[in-house]
Amino acid sequence: MKNFKKNIWLYGTIGTFIGFGILITGFTIMASRHPIDLVITDYYKAEIDYQKQINKQKNYNALVQKPVIDLDSVKKSLSIVFPGYNSNNALTGRICFYRPNNEKEDDTVALHVNDKGLSVMSLSAFNRGHWKMRMDWKQGETQYYLEKSFRLE
Repeated sequence: MKNFKKNIWLYGTIGTFIGFGILITGFTIMASRHPIDLVITDYYKAEIDYQKQINKQKNYNALVQKPVIDLDSVKKSLSIVFPGYNSNNALTGRICFYRPNNEKEDDTVALHVNDKGLSVMSLSAFNRGHWKMRMDWKQGETQYYLEKSFRLE
């Protein structure tokens, strides 16, 4: 009994180091098994194209009549009106729907505009939660970019 009390600090120190080692090993195993969905796979190309993106955003900010976006999260529909749209000035583009917590749900849709400058699309295939819409379009010779976050219910 006397030797045990004398060596309790030794056993406590050894137990603390062993417990710490088990804890670090467990965190390492857990972190290595966690999927990394939030990383851009081709980050070098994305970095090179970043200046083009900035120029597109400046073009959007310089617009006098910006597109009007109406999102109905209950009916899961999205309508975009391009004021002052002229069918002589062709409008082409795409909309990327980005899900921050699950890259498997990301989707890209072509932007189709009728002769009145209206684009309507259904979001019924999208799950509830937080989404980011990245709209990239070209009207005439000018390119534009808009990013907007929304939540579907």
